[in-house]
Amino acid sequence: MSKVRHLPWRVNTPGLFQEIVLNPQCAILLRPLQITGGLLAQVAQRAVELNDPIMNGLMAQLALYEVTDPNSKQYKPRITERLINRGLAERSKLEKEAA
Repeated sequence: MSKVRHLPWRVNTPGLFQEIVLNPQCAILLRPLQITGGLLAQVAQRAVELNDPIMNGLMAQLALYEVTDPNSKQYKPRITERLINRGLAERSKLEKEAA
């Protein structure tokens, strides 16, 4: 049986959206990105309420919490690392239990 390893890739989702919106050739994407951003904000809020370590880790990897967004004044790199690492550990634990 092969071992699944999850790499803690990160995507600065707010930054990505901002770069796309600032590109004049992508103006047609403005409204869909605003809608997607609003939905992701709701998902982030619900993730906070659920306080699931795996979900928190994923949200941190996507920079959807203010403390995990490198462009935010509230950015906390240590908290970001902790959330991601805890999420990866919980996911690994669940995979071992399921095997």
